[in-house]
Amino acid sequence: MAQECVSNYNSAKCIEIDVIDHGIQNPENYEFYWDFNDGQKGKGGKVEHCYEEPGDYTVKLTLVNKVTGAFYPEEMQLSVNVMPELRISLEIPTQAMEGESFETSFFIEGESPAIKSIEWMIDGQSAPGSTTSLMQIDTPGVHTIRLKVITKNGMNLCKEGTVEILEKAGFKYATRFLKDGIHDVGGLLFSGNSAHNGGDTVLLQSVFFMPNDMSLTAEASAILKANIEVLRQLKALNILLGSYTHTSGFYYVNREVALKRSKLIKEYMIEHGINAERIKIADPEVYGSLVNTCIYSKDCDYSDASLNLRTDFKLIEEGMFHWVQKE
Repeated sequence: MAQECVSNYNSAKCIEIDVIDHGIQNPENYEFYWDFNDGQKGKGGKVEHCYEEPGDYTVKLTLVNKVTGAFYPEEMQLSVNVMPELRISLEIPTQAMEGESFETSFFIEGESPAIKSIEWMIDGQSAPGSTTSLMQIDTPGVHTIRLKVITKNGMNLCKEGTVEILEKAGFKYATRFLKDGIHDVGGLLFSGNSAHNGGDTVLLQSVFFMPNDMSLTAEASAILKANIEVLRQLKALNILLGSYTHTSGFYYVNREVALKRSKLIKEYMIEHGINAERIKIADPEVYGSLVNTCIYSKDCDYSDASLNLRTDFKLIEEGMFHWVQKE
């Protein structure tokens, strides 16, 4: 019989035996003596016993006739399987980006048994994987990941957890600057900040800045590193940087801030191995692009205004015409 699916097994196992349940006729005529095969003995027609160590045990019963004293050794034998103490742990990231791969894994604490099968599931649907599983979920929201491990000795270990899939900023806050037709370079299709080459779609995420701050946050640096890796894959393409600021203050001051942020990002990417010739900076006067209705700062709350403090990355082919800032 299959074992119940649990996240841990306790090595102690208690059994209860009643001779009536095992077809012993006229039990009132006998005394019952038990050998639990772990050095412990018992007496009576109904007994309880607990095993503290894992292993396979054969319970033996001897019947003794109360009148004649005749005894019947090993009249009944029961096999008791005590599983080793085990606990399964599941490692899942708390958050991941939509469409991007993330790794899940598990480990078993205790005397690790031989594994018969491993089954991963996402929201009730089967997913590939073994000890580790590389997963990808394309729908934003909270998703349930469940693991079931069946051992060769019949234990079913199960564990589940959740991961929150975040919507990619580059798709969520599409801008006029990024909107473009679809271009084809040797079978590589690209448009705006994304490219597709018959496999996965790759995306250049926007970088966001703090108000009145010219430095890169830890989040911005992480996104830049990811974008640099994408550019290393897309050797046939270049990028156009388009920066924007909030709408408060003087226009020409904001324009200069936008240019400085684009140059800051360009310098960072050059320092991390991207050829300077592959990075162009858009003229903010031409490519300024609000992502919402923040025409005047008084119309915006902090969240709305923050979405405009950004630099977009647009994929371009060498020779494509753009209004580019003279450096």
